[in-house]
Formats: sequence, C-alpha cells, structure tokens
Amino acid sequence: MAICQKAIPVWIMPLYRVIENLQVPQAQFDVVIVDESSQCDLFALSALFRAKKAVIVGDDKQISPTIIGVLGADIIQLQERFLQDIPQKAIFEPGTSLYAMCDVKFTRSDLMLKEHFRCVPEIIQFSNYQFYGGEIIPLRMPQVSERLDPPVINVFVPEGYRAESTAKINEPEAKALVDKLLELCGDPKYARKTMGVISLLGEDQAQLIEQMIRDNLDEREIINRRIVCGDAYAFQGDERHVIFLSLVAATNQRLTPMVQLGDRQRFNVAASRARDQIWLFHSIDLNDIKNPECMRFQLLNHFLQPHIPVPTEEEVEFLFESQFERDVYRLIKARGYSVRPQVKVGYHRIDLVIYGINDRLAVECDGDKWHGLDKWEEDRERQAILERSRWIFWRIRGSAFYRDRVVSMNPLWEKLSEMRINPSGPERSRN
Repeated sequence: MAICQKAIPVWIMPLYRVIENLQVPQAQFDVVIVDESSQCDLFALSALFRAKKAVIVGDDKQISPTIIGVLGADIIQLQERFLQDIPQKAIFEPGTSLYAMCDVKFTRSDLMLKEHFRCVPEIIQFSNYQFYGGEIIPLRMPQVSERLDPPVINVFVPEGYRAESTAKINEPEAKALVDKLLELCGDPKYARKTMGVISLLGEDQAQLIEQMIRDNLDEREIINRRIVCGDAYAFQGDERHVIFLSLVAATNQRLTPMVQLGDRQRFNVAASRARDQIWLFHSIDLNDIKNPECMRFQLLNHFLQPHIPVPTEEEVEFLFESQFERDVYRLIKARGYSVRPQVKVGYHRIDLVIYGINDRLAVECDGDKWHGLDKWEEDRERQAILERSRWIFWRIRGSAFYRDRVVSMNPLWEKLSEMRINPSGPERSRN
C-alpha cells in the first residue's frame, strides 16, 4: 500500500483498513475526508495523523458511539495518566464521536447538506422540524404506483402492558406489531418491500419481536425482505422501505421522561429510517405523558397529525401565479386528468403536476414573469435537482400556447399517453 499510494489519486477505505495498511508518517494525504464521523469513536483520530488537511462530515443530531464494559472511573484515570498536557482532555473518551471532538477543537463550517432523498416528506417531517429547524428539503416523491398511503400510521394497543420483570417488554404490543408485519408480507402492494423493526426502549422488545417473526415467517421471506429487529443503534446508517416502531412504554409502569441528548438522537434515527411507510405501535396516549418535552410525546403527536394540509378545489383558484398557469390547468382538467397546481417539493414548487395510477408528470409554464429569461438558469438548476429525485418534466412556453393552444398542447397529451397517465382517474389527496 505504501508503494502504490502515490499512484492512486483517491482512496476510499473503512477506518480499520486505514490503520492496517497506511503507516504513519510515511502515508500522507493532501486531504482526508471522514464521512459519518458522528459514528466514529476515539480510534478515528488515527485517520487525522495521515492528513495535511481534513474535512469532517457528520451529524451531531444522530447517535454517537456507545461504551460497553468500560467504567467512567477507569476512563478518567487513563486521561490523567496519559493526557496530562492535552487541552480539553475530557473529550477524549470512547463515548465521544470524532465529530464532537473536532467540533470542540476546530471551527465548524456553516455548510449543511439540506437535500433529503430517502424518506417521503410526511416521514422526514418529524425529524426536520424537531431537530433541524425545518431546513431539510425533502425531495423524494415516489411514483404513484410505488407510493404507500398513508406514509405515517399509528396503531394504539389499549391492552398493552409492561412486564413486571426487569426486561423491557410489552408483549401485547409486540404481538400486534408482528401480526401487522405478517399481514403486509402477504399484501401484493408490499411485494419486494424491505422491512425493519425498531424498539424505542432497549433491545429486549426487539428480541421478543424477532423470535415471534421467526416462529411465523419463512426464513427465505425474512432474508428477502431484509427483516432486522433492534434498537436505533442497529439501524444507524441503514434504511428500509417500511419501518415498524414499538414504543414499549405502558401505563402500568412509571414513565420516565425521555429528554436527554441521547434520547433525542435515538428517536431522530428511528424516525428517519423508513423510505415509504412508518408504523408506530403504542400502548399509551398523549394524556399519559406528563412532560410535553418528552420524545415519546413529540413522536406520538407527530403520528397523530402527520399530514401537511392539502388545498381544496375552492382554494386552488388562489394558488396560480399567472393567468397562463390557470389556462393550462383548465385545459388539462377539461381532459379529465387529475392535476394539482403549485405542488411543493421541499423549498421548490412545480407549476402543475398531473397524477396517474402509474406515474406523475411535472408541467412547467415558461414565458411569463415567473419564468422569464432572467429566471432560466435558476429554473434549470431546480429542474435538475428534482430530476435526481425521479421527477419527469414537460415545459410549455406562453408564446407557443397563446399562438395555437391545440398544437402546443398535443405533445403533452402524447407524453401522458407514453407514460400511461390516463384521464378520468380519481382525484388523489397530495401534498
């Protein structure tokens, strides 16, 4: 590795490979980029020994490394013994991430990656407003045939209770979750959908659910759907099409408020692993949670009212930004298509979206004051961002439309036919 290092311009390696193969001080790189640094522990410092400059990428709103089998007193003793002359030595411990260490030692950049492509908007909405100040731009809008409605579902288990043993188990809640998982595995809508189960109170509940699944589901089905049961740590950096959450808590045992940083990080990870649909199984309601700052209260409140309001037909008339958009909308509507104006995708808006059973098409109306020549580059950049999220665009210029409406709209009807978007489809509730 040391011999061929200079012949290869970019190296991409897990941390343990770096330690094994690139010796210090011989191995020096102009720039070392550490991704997912929030999950990197003390050993990740060794990557910086090989860097002239370093870029540390991470998210302090997600879970940090865990300490297993190490006593706090032992850590303090080692710090006093080996780090006597090191400033702020208390941060150098197994439970502190590389991101947190660098956040103390170096100046944090204002750069934030805001575009989000994993979850549909209704799912990421919780994390977005709870942890990121609403700055996340959700850009994933799956095709109609791929969408699972509704994306956010809560299931109340009134008979749920916590076992009196030391194990953190709610058996009725676990059974209700497994029954629903088995039901969805037999539903054609969920064919080829991967699934995961996250316990929001320790691993005991996840282990019970896993055993129930193995007792009732074919092993090949478990493998094909990549079914994993665990706590939030088991899903850090991972995702599934459908995620089932188990709150575990019940009224027969005292509810300790979950307000610590670690609680917030775990709930953030758990609530943002699902791509298409997320289920929350709970045995308590909002009235049972006395502290509104508790993460249980915040998550349950989101599941009870997750949807962004959709405008009524009477409100549609006030959404148009120009008469041109209104005229194009009316022609499309007159043909029997399901069409909605000013559809918001993250911070972006699409003039018109036509929905079908199998797909949807974005229509942009160019040439008025909102899409003039001075906005052309901005429009193209916005379109390129949305196309990365599998949006398909069709554009029409105002000059062509008002010169001959029939001729200018013919390519649209052909495009819709090509995409198998048919008229007379039922109007769907959309964001």
